[in-house]
Formats: sequence, structure tokens, C-alpha cells
Amino acid sequence: ASIQVLTDVKNLEQAKMKFSVFPNPFSEAFMLNLILTEPAELSIIVTDVLGNEMAFLVNRKYFRAGPHEFELEASYWPSGVYLVFLASDDGKVVQKVVKR
Repeated sequence: ASIQVLTDVKNLEQAKMKFSVFPNPFSEAFMLNLILTEPAELSIIVTDVLGNEMAFLVNRKYFRAGPHEFELEASYWPSGVYLVFLASDDGKVVQKVVKR
């Protein structure tokens, strides 16, 4: 599989969500923090840079407005760069995360 550059990525404010990953870089696990200003149906997927799916956290799940937090245990992943994709009806957001 290959990674496509997302040309329809919207500004986070336009997408009505704030999305962050920490710590970055990480060694064992990382947290995804998400704040929604209105309810949304979301999908969250993590891939390696080759497009191989590493984790499928959420598949079109409905979330209320407000803060949401996810922890992802990834100690068994090899060191490298990963991409966290968050998609809703308002747009897509991609964030790079690095495993030491």
C-alpha cells in the first residue's frame, strides 16, 4: 500500500476539532488528545510510512462534543515514523509521530 498526500486536509479550526499526540517522540505508548467543538463521527487509524496499518483505533464512531483521550500501547512497534489519521465528515487530519 502507498500513502497518498491528502489534498483535502482542512484547517483544524475549520474541521471543528483540535488534535494532538504526545509524547512525540515516544518509546512505549502515546496519547491522542482530541477536543471536538460539536458532535462528530470519527475514524482514527495509525499507519507506518509505507501505509501498513498499525492500529485501527476507531471506525466511524460517534463522539459527543468535548475532550476525548486515547492511549495507544506501541512498545512492540519498530523505531520509526508513523502517521495518525483522523477523519470526520468535516475533513481529515494527519499527524506524524516518531517512535524511538
